[in-house]
Formats: sequence, C-alpha cells, structure tokens
Amino acid sequence: MQNPRSTPSPAASEPCTSGASLLGVRRALEGLVGEDVVGRALASLPRATADELATMTPFSWVRMSTSSQLIDAAAQLSGWDAEKLYDVALRRGAEQSFRTLWKALVNFTTDRAFIARAPLLYAKAHNTGALVAQASAPGRAEARVVGWPAMNDRAVRSVGVNLQVALELAGRRDVRGTWFRTGVGAVYQLRWWVPNVRSFAPARVEPARAGGALSVRLPRSTLGGGPASGPRDDRSARGGPGSVRAAGRPPSAGRPRRGRAGAVARVRLERRRRPPPARPRGRGAGASPRGME
Repeated sequence: MQNPRSTPSPAASEPCTSGASLLGVRRALEGLVGEDVVGRALASLPRATADELATMTPFSWVRMSTSSQLIDAAAQLSGWDAEKLYDVALRRGAEQSFRTLWKALVNFTTDRAFIARAPLLYAKAHNTGALVAQASAPGRAEARVVGWPAMNDRAVRSVGVNLQVALELAGRRDVRGTWFRTGVGAVYQLRWWVPNVRSFAPARVEPARAGGALSVRLPRSTLGGGPASGPRDDRSARGGPGSVRAAGRPPSAGRPRRGRAGAVARVRLERRRRPPPARPRGRGAGASPRGME
C-alpha cells in the first residue's frame, strides 16, 4: 500500500521516508557529530546513495535504507552507537519538521483532534502502509500501522517517535509510549498526563483550618472520574460527628450532602457547645416593685 505524493520518486516502490524528515535528521546529525563528519559519511556512501541524498527535496521520497546508511556511516566515524544515534537524530529531526513545515498539523487542542490527524501525520512521513488510531480512555490512545508486513525495527521506532513528538509539541505532558511489531505492521500504545484524572493519587490530609476543620483530598478510582472506592462510613449518612462532606458551603444541619468524586471532602469536627446560662425563675424576695424608689 503506497501513499500518493505530488512529486513521484524512482524509489517509491520501496519503503521511504519524506525528504522533509530526512533533511531534519541530517541537520540533527550535523549538530550531534559535526558537519565535517557528516560530509565524510556522505563521501563514503555508494554513488547512487549519495546522489539520492544530494537531490532530495522536502517534497520527495527517500528510501529508508538510504537514511539508515547515512546514520550508520556517521556513527562509525564519530564513535556513536548506531542505534542510539538513530534515535536521538530522529527525535531532533521530527521536532524541527513539526515546528516548521508541519506546524499546522500539531495545532490541535483536543484528543479527538489528535486521533483525527494521526493518519495524516503518518502519511506525511511514510509512503508505505497506513495508520489508524482510536482513543481508549482520557489520556490514552492506540494506533496501528497496517499494510506494512516487512516493517523493520527502525521503521517501528520512527513512527513511535513521530507520534510522541507530535503530542508533546501539542502541549501534552509526560507522554509515554510502547510499541511492538505485528504480522501486518505495528501497534502503538500512547498515554499522557491529564489534569482532571487522578487514578494513582493517594489521599492527602491538609492542615486544619480555623474552626476545627480538617481537609482530606480523596483520589479518583477510575480514569473516567468515578466515585472513590472504599468502605463507606455510616456516620456520613447520618451527618453526625466525623461525617465527610463536600468542601465549599456547608450543608444545612441534618441534611448531609454527597460530594462529587475526587473533590475536596471536609471532615468537620463538631465541638461541644457550652450549655446556655440558666434563666432567672422570678424576682427575689428583696426585689422592689417597679416605680418604687
């Protein structure tokens, strides 16, 4: 399965990467190992491979085997580990491409927009196969590459790094991903931090405030923000001393209000009230009547 492109390439029958991606990788290599090392690496390549790199443009396809040969030659001349250099240069090149030529593709604000644009992001960088994506939960997404059964390890990592960089540049925090090969391509499982989802947050007790109030922050038990798990205290249903109530305006006496899941709950410690002073039962024997002096 091939992705059409406006500028055809003789190498389009092989798995290729976009010229824009490889130009970014080349500039990243020059920053990592030096321009002189990259120049010597280009000179050491076969004539056909060197010509393909010399004539590439941001709108052409370049064989992935050609980019691998360039990185391997640069790693051999500089003393880098080839796989480590590939990963670092690929990430830096992807960041540069998404910040310049493909900047509009990462200007999405919702997870649904990312799911919709992920196939286009893939098609911009690869000419073989296709990508389908779906959201499994808030801050979770799964992507699958199909139509590329001969996908090698470097190609699998290339797609995963591009997806991670796109999410990071779109403002997602703590983006993590795992991927593995399949018989038709690869599977990618991505996750990132979501502000209003706290599935692993432990309960935290805050210092008491004036009035004898103690604040307890309860965690969310599910990704969707369901009610916190755990046994229910019978005192909360009765609204007696030690009952758990939602923070904010206190509920009316005798009517306990259920707080929403994950909100700040307040444990009010009721103090004993002093008994009111006794009222006088009447005038004493020595009291003078009104108006008498």
